[in-house]
Amino acid sequence: MSGAAGIPTTHGGEEVNCPWCDSDQVEQVGMVGPTVMTSSWVCTACHTPFERIRSRRPRPAASPDGDAR
Repeated sequence: MSGAAGIPTTHGGEEVNCPWCDSDQVEQVGMVGPTVMTSSWVCTACHTPFERIRSRRPRPAASPDGDAR
């Protein structure tokens, strides 16, 4: 699913909805929000900005000898 500007409205595999009006018409406006662990979003339906906790990227699998690849 994409927001008004064609930007995907999924984050870490989850669909992102506005926490205020529950609309799926949201846009990510910043990869990093006020804190490093959040990303910034805005709802294009109710025009409310909000933050979401960023998902962690999966860690690379360790090789049998213990080194990460």
